[in-house]
Amino acid sequence: MAWIRIQLIPGEERLWRALHQREQVYADGTIKPAFFRDVSGLSCDLARFSTPERSRRGHGRQPYPQETGLVEFRATHVRAAGSDVRHEPMKPPPRNYAHSQFTSCLTSPAADRLRREAQFRIAQRVRV
Repeated sequence: MAWIRIQLIPGEERLWRALHQREQVYADGTIKPAFFRDVSGLSCDLARFSTPERSRRGHGRQPYPQETGLVEFRATHVRAAGSDVRHEPMKPPPRNYAHSQFTSCLTSPAADRLRREAQFRIAQRVRV
């Protein structure tokens, strides 16, 4: 199967990222800026190529816990925070055509900016 990589992700493109670790949220349930920081590359899904449940449960061999939430944000928010997002489909198992990745690691202030723009598509129930 030949997969086409999206070369330019439009600014209004919806992106999804599963929130499954309790240390990624404050006690009041709001997202911590660290949720948007990963030096090895921050992964997310292009919403148009996935479903909320598929993205929320993850694409690994073991699904994320049932309490996992799904955070939604836009490509324009990533760019405003100082990074970009590129389409990086994953062919080896697990297959994930929706997989995308930030082009650079966000600084703490930039991650906080993105956090303020993001919202829960599916509320997380991870105990804090």
